[in-house]
Amino acid sequence: AAQSQADAANLYNGGIAIMSTDLDGAIVKIDSCILVCKQIGDSANELKIKAGQFYADLYYQKAFKLYNKDKNLQASIAAAKKAVVLSDEYNTEKVKSKTETFMVQLYAKLGAEFFKTKEYAKAVMAFDSALAINPEYISAIQNKTMAYKVLGDEPNFAKTVTTLIEKLKAKNDTAQLANINKTAIDFYSKLGSKANAANKLDEAITYLTKAEAYGDDK
Repeated sequence: AAQSQADAANLYNGGIAIMSTDLDGAIVKIDSCILVCKQIGDSANELKIKAGQFYADLYYQKAFKLYNKDKNLQASIAAAKKAVVLSDEYNTEKVKSKTETFMVQLYAKLGAEFFKTKEYAKAVMAFDSALAINPEYISAIQNKTMAYKVLGDEPNFAKTVTTLIEKLKAKNDTAQLANINKTAIDFYSKLGSKANAANKLDEAITYLTKAEAYGDDK
């Protein structure tokens, strides 16, 4: 027999009733509710949108729980991505906004974990994912700079350190600026010494000139 709007409403209310004790069970009920609403058609549109927005929020809660309680970073990111997709589908800026704020933290944490295991290219990708959501997230730019330094990737180090210095200047963060200038001097001085030792004198001069551009190494 075809299911009615009352059935859909029962599933919706059932999801709300168990969300605090059985999050996955609530997700199943809301998923079923949306399915019934779609079968009914236009007359169930209002309930479908309401359920869809709740569905997005349940996935945000799932992401939060997977990280904070289960310490499962990758699964938490997957649930958060699903929450964002559902937020777009059911037009809830509120859920999208809080999920994206949380995702920035998740990607930063993932990047830090890759950094710890010396998987620097993967760390850069994680920091880039955080920056795709929030380009002003300075600590991710800082960590990317450090990853490129360890990788000895001069073109990307130069590009990232320039962005970082611009943002730190805009914030008038003199302490961090001093630190990052010191990091750049150290990076280019080492590259210069290495080139010098290999008798690549032109290259050595280029790197040492770049080091000087970041201040006096005294």
